[in-house]
Amino acid sequence: MVYAQELTDILDDLISTMTFPVIIGNVTVNADDSITLECDNIYHAQAGFEIEINSLTYVITEIDQANESITVTGTGTISNGDTFDMYSPFFFHGTPIATNTELIQEAQALNKTPMFWLWENFEEDWKDEESSLEREVEIELFALTQANFEEWMTSEAYENAIKPMKRLIELFIQALKDSSLFETDFLTYRTENYSKFGVFIRNKGASKNLFVDKLSGVGTKIKLRIFKTEPCEPSFEVEQSIYRTLSTGDNRTLTTGDVRTTS
Repeated sequence: MVYAQELTDILDDLISTMTFPVIIGNVTVNADDSITLECDNIYHAQAGFEIEINSLTYVITEIDQANESITVTGTGTISNGDTFDMYSPFFFHGTPIATNTELIQEAQALNKTPMFWLWENFEEDWKDEESSLEREVEIELFALTQANFEEWMTSEAYENAIKPMKRLIELFIQALKDSSLFETDFLTYRTENYSKFGVFIRNKGASKNLFVDKLSGVGTKIKLRIFKTEPCEPSFEVEQSIYRTLSTGDNRTLTTGDVRTTS
């Protein structure tokens, strides 16, 4: 019997394997001792978050998506050609109430954002045995990050949160396309921006925060088409059968076997 993998585990595995390697092309030390790094790709970088370069921690103070550059503060030497990994997103799933309870447990914003959040519940459409597809699932997935509702204008929410999170959605879509588990030949999806992510009332904006954290970001609605997977080989094999008769009172014969584990 081959059991299907839970969708939340599939998404968790996919997101955890997303990588964001960065190559630094040019380094400029500014008058205030901050350092501007021109990179090949700044991905979903956002001011206020930390990166590690040459085993030292720096704080991003400014981003420039048009020029693929970030400005950082920290003590250390950064050179042209140095590389580092942009920080990775977290993954949460559940109802708003359940997810909010989980988020409350972690006080540090850097330990829970940026995040992908899968809104539950969702329905899975299972295919018959003749189909190459195992199932289709329509999901709502959100890329969310910390926001400052009190100080940000809408334009600042776009620059500081929505644009980086839109990139994160695009990176997720690319991860789907790079995976052999998903059928993506005709992949389409819809996105919606949230400068203030909350209980959203059309034409009236967000009436209240959905989570304890103040978040901005981008939501996407997408149909995932998941292929069937090959069954896993058992980790043992029966080497030979040995028959023995047990005295059971009715002369029944039970069969046992020598079992050998395989590497």
